[in-house]
Amino acid sequence: NFSKRKKKQIENINSDLQTKKPKRSKSKGLKLKASDFAEGDKVQARWSGDGTFYSGTITKINVIEENFNIKFDDGDSEESISLENIKKVNHSKKKCQKKRKKDKEKENREGEDPEETEDEQYPEKKDQENMALPDDKYVVRHSSHIVKCKRLRLDQALSQGSTEGWSEARIKAYKTRESNPNAYYYRFNDPGEEQGKGKWKEEEKLLFMERLKEVGPDAGWGIFSMKIPGRVGYQCSNMYRHLIEQGEIKDDNYLIDEKGKAHFLKNKDKQKSGKKGGGYARVTLGIKLGKSTGKFGKCGEPTYSVLRAAASMFKPGDFAQLKNGIVAEIREIFEKTDVETNEPRPHILARKFVPEAELFRAEGGKEAHERFFEKKRSKSLAVNEVVETSFNSFVVDARDIETFCKIKFVPRIPKPDPKSMLVYKEVYVRLYFDADEKVLLRRVNMDGKLVSKSILTRKVADVRRERKMKEWEVQEKARLAIEAEQVAEMSESESDDEAGPEEESEYEKQRAQQVQANLQKLKDLGLSL
Repeated sequence: NFSKRKKKQIENINSDLQTKKPKRSKSKGLKLKASDFAEGDKVQARWSGDGTFYSGTITKINVIEENFNIKFDDGDSEESISLENIKKVNHSKKKCQKKRKKDKEKENREGEDPEETEDEQYPEKKDQENMALPDDKYVVRHSSHIVKCKRLRLDQALSQGSTEGWSEARIKAYKTRESNPNAYYYRFNDPGEEQGKGKWKEEEKLLFMERLKEVGPDAGWGIFSMKIPGRVGYQCSNMYRHLIEQGEIKDDNYLIDEKGKAHFLKNKDKQKSGKKGGGYARVTLGIKLGKSTGKFGKCGEPTYSVLRAAASMFKPGDFAQLKNGIVAEIREIFEKTDVETNEPRPHILARKFVPEAELFRAEGGKEAHERFFEKKRSKSLAVNEVVETSFNSFVVDARDIETFCKIKFVPRIPKPDPKSMLVYKEVYVRLYFDADEKVLLRRVNMDGKLVSKSILTRKVADVRRERKMKEWEVQEKARLAIEAEQVAEMSESESDDEAGPEEESEYEKQRAQQVQANLQKLKDLGLSL
């Protein structure tokens, strides 16, 4: 039911859009029309959030209702923006700045107030500054480089297309943001807010410390980050860990390892209420071990201090020094019921080692030790050494661990051979421990006497040479025996081929008889020889 003129106008607009050659208004005084724009044009559009014009691109034109879909340069987008909220971009930024500068200089020469003149030329800027924001809405504010925003309502964000490109996890967290804000702000910012990256600035660090005094570290890092613009929860958590590593904050819930990294002590079992000394807080496998402090906690449970060793969590293959001075290699970890508390406790199956002092008790050990250090004593070598004395295993409670040891095995010389294990047990014992994490190489025999590498090598070579000689003698005897048997068999076969005197006489008789028979046949035939 349109008039012919209206239909013709729509046909012209559609034809212009299809040919992508829109008609442009040559006269600046005429009112802009939808036909003066095309998809992909750069324009200035008024955003409904705060009524300010921002640069953007036309993504779609609705010719009937004369409105536009705009995608702003900062990433936000909005639909159905009316024609009066659109401005064409016909001049560059530099020309605009020059024109404003000339106007201000002219006004100053004429004695006019430049601020009042600027307000008259740009009334929308003055209206924007004096505009009162409603309390029940959250409005996004943009600057030329950084996007600063407050929270939007979910319906507003969805209607404005702010969730475009969001992951399913973010949309799900955004919908439950009111009931569980920590889950959303731990990973995401408010819509349109740019996330800060890199090193924290001083003003951000000050906000962090103020927020830490206000809510503390246990409020949830997502909620913690809501008052720090541009930062999310996990960034605040990493910042807190960094401050602990730098020593600016002290927190007993974090453990500093040998590399200076902070680790949070997880899975802390809470002790039920009870009287003083009324039971132990159960320590299961995988928890940081500690030795008893002799004090009791709030619920009557004994407290443990974290081990000062570099490796605070033991595992099979680690070495630990017990309270009685024995150094043990942990072979297996298991739970065993404690006799005193009747509760399962971690125990270790270990191989026994003893301190260096045990070397002096062996025969000749003291002299060997003194003789060694008279010649090869070095300031970099520590005295806290151990020697392997037994392969017998034993079981010990994990609470008896005093500290953990850095131990490195000394390779056998030469490599172990199953056939010559007795040789190594006779002349070689490994010695390899240093509390300062320096590896000491000491080779002693079972009597405690020092054995150098060359002596050990010669002894092993002599034993192997002797063993080879014995094997060669056995092989030679076997070869000679085989040769003797072969000679005997050959002699027996030759003796079987020779004829005896009886056989020879019998053979001569048979031969003579045959000759007589042949002569008789010749006579009968009348022949003669």
